[in-house]
Amino acid sequence: MTSDKQIKHLKALFEKRASWTSNIIEKGLSTRLGIMEESITDYNLLSIQQNGSGFIMTKKFSRREEGSISGADWLWLIGEPGSWIPIIIQAKVINPKTLKCNQINYKGGDQNKKLISYSRKNKLLPYYCLYSYIPKDFPTYYFGAPMHHKNRASIWGCSLQTPKQIKSKIKRDELKAPGLLRGGFPWSYMFEQTSNTLQLGKLVSERLAKLRNDIDTIENFMEKPNTLKSSRVDWHNPNPIDLVVEEVPSFFENLLKERYRSKKSPVTNIGIISSVPISEIDNKSIKQLNENHEYIENWTKSIDKSELNRWNKLKN
Repeated sequence: MTSDKQIKHLKALFEKRASWTSNIIEKGLSTRLGIMEESITDYNLLSIQQNGSGFIMTKKFSRREEGSISGADWLWLIGEPGSWIPIIIQAKVINPKTLKCNQINYKGGDQNKKLISYSRKNKLLPYYCLYSYIPKDFPTYYFGAPMHHKNRASIWGCSLQTPKQIKSKIKRDELKAPGLLRGGFPWSYMFEQTSNTLQLGKLVSERLAKLRNDIDTIENFMEKPNTLKSSRVDWHNPNPIDLVVEEVPSFFENLLKERYRSKKSPVTNIGIISSVPISEIDNKSIKQLNENHEYIENWTKSIDKSELNRWNKLKN
């Protein structure tokens, strides 16, 4: 089961990365050194892993291995044995000067179609992650839901929205901040302790389901109840609870062990956020990848401290 301490750590970690994202985008504006979406993603995923204390692991594919099958930037498997929720994310940066997100409708919506198609095929929960600079004094209640009112603006540096919300805003030509952010939620909201009896995958899925229902109601994205219920899933906005699985999905395991010499990877980064140590997950592919990470960490620790200090001075 997931402890309150673990959830608080994850929430604080994701809030810290969102604040960093908002700050680095602001610095890019003031120095005229724009920062690319891929750089923000790489640094955030790396930092999240480094602060995961053996409970978080990420694998990045090279540009040569990366494909464009999924229309996404990274894939997370969140949970623990017996309760996993797979989440796939496409990241976009909001330009701090123009307040526009020029790539949100990339190639006329082709990227969005790929994201939905890949999510449907592999039963994934799709989101857009918007990187943005939010001024400290900006009233976050503007973004919509009552739960946003008491939170500091910086945690909106990384916020999530469903493809359904993005599609709707493209139709309304609402592609400029702060309107573009309205109806979303900070990515740290995934990690709110609701019950000590829940496994991490179920806890996150229930939290996301509540956010989905609250925001859909406020923004009127959800259709009126129909007495003739359809069994079809709306993959632009699926119910997170329905996507929780007990075992590591086979396609995810294939991504971990495939070297992609003959075919390209469908996504740039894949990662695991677990409530149990990665080393204790009974999955051969995960164990092999984790052993590789441990080797890298041990190699890093063996570097002479004087050389490491020199390197750190050069970086700074």
